[in-house]
Amino acid sequence: MRAEPTANPEFSFIVHPSEIGGKEQIYELEADSVQREALARRFDLLEIESFKARMALNRRHDGATLRLLGVVKARVIQRCVVTLEPVENDVEHRFESFFSEENHSDRNEVTLDDDVEPLDGDVLDLGEIASEELFLALDPYPRLPGVALTDFLPQADFEDDNKHPFAALAALKGKK
Repeated sequence: MRAEPTANPEFSFIVHPSEIGGKEQIYELEADSVQREALARRFDLLEIESFKARMALNRRHDGATLRLLGVVKARVIQRCVVTLEPVENDVEHRFESFFSEENHSDRNEVTLDDDVEPLDGDVLDLGEIASEELFLALDPYPRLPGVALTDFLPQADFEDDNKHPFAALAALKGKK
């Protein structure tokens, strides 16, 4: 599952696959403060303090498939799911993606491997891919160190069997 791309990506870096020869191309991207702020809004984060990506793009032996190998690194501030206080998280996420340049206008004739995404024209947005990978790598349930949900729940006293939450069910079981 990927984050929904936007019509105008906040962090965009376009490459044209037709310009990729047989040699591996290396790309190093870094989001500026405006881009980080926009991505933080998109991903419902308090802040993205830093966001970098390093990617290598090359052609597979078939010539029509591109392989993108990369790593995204970021420092993000999320909300603790228990206290809603800020939580700083360092993200480092490695990924590998494949893209096909073949004409896929007739989907009935072509069966793509599930791991290969079709390209729409001669455009590959490495910035948007890096953004999506960052989104996938975020902790879905960030918590402050040492904070547990049970710390904020009322404590039940189960020492008396009659106060046990399943005591009524146990009583019904004996009435068969």
